[in-house]
Amino acid sequence: MNDELKWHFIDVRKGQTLSDPPESSFLSHNDDSDNLVREAIQNSLDARVDKRKPVTMKFTYRSREKSNVQNKAAYLNGIGKHLKAIGQIADFEPEITRTKMDYLVVEDFNTRGLQGDPNYWNLEIDESMRNDFFWFYRNRARSGKTGGQRGRWGIGKRVFNQASSIKSFLGYTIRENDKKKLLMGKCEIKTHQIGKKIYDNTGFFSSYTDMAMPIYENHFLGEFCKDFNLKRKDNPGFSVVIPYPTKNVAISDIKLACVRHYYYAITNEGLVIEFDNDGENSTLNSSNILNFI
Repeated sequence: MNDELKWHFIDVRKGQTLSDPPESSFLSHNDDSDNLVREAIQNSLDARVDKRKPVTMKFTYRSREKSNVQNKAAYLNGIGKHLKAIGQIADFEPEITRTKMDYLVVEDFNTRGLQGDPNYWNLEIDESMRNDFFWFYRNRARSGKTGGQRGRWGIGKRVFNQASSIKSFLGYTIRENDKKKLLMGKCEIKTHQIGKKIYDNTGFFSSYTDMAMPIYENHFLGEFCKDFNLKRKDNPGFSVVIPYPTKNVAISDIKLACVRHYYYAITNEGLVIEFDNDGENSTLNSSNILNFI
């Protein structure tokens, strides 16, 4: 295991304003499945590449009984002390990391992945450049979406954190434009103190130079895809692994939310959704949608 690939939280400078993530107040409580479906799929539809083909979403759940994550310690490297500093509160269970890891994976296909320069850090935005990576990972309550694109408050990406009992996710992308493979995780908890240091509320699973940077190491990425049973292979798009989903996340609820929010996109053959619930597979499309109601 590369010790440099871990969760990084920066310490807050003296006098800096302390804050906690506010986005959860905009999301429906106790309905993590609904929030996740609504926000995740709308972003994938906006990232559609071939308009002649549907976007395909895949939701994969593995319970603790069926999960086989070989490198669990690697994906939790460095996060434990930060979770412990918060303590157990509603929908947040730091001690859960002692147990076998169950997980939910959300993947999209026929999408462009997170394009853009991971090194970019500036408030001056070049509108001619697409920088999904910058907007997704390095902004809060700010969005790069314009015009008729779905959702422009920049709050929706919080659903991935919200659906996890440790408020964390791991995001793996293959970009359609350059085929590069990148992995970076994000944790959003409360501002917290360890010893005499006060830490910011956001941490990243990443490599680190002067800021958090994505992981490119092929061997590590291969092990990650294997551990979490990713369906992506070499197909462009975005895969999000949600470790330790909250009790409010269930494939049965995800199926209902897909029909409720995306009936039109499904019946118009713009969206196909596949489910893998501990090895039990089903597909939702225009020809069988009534079976899911």
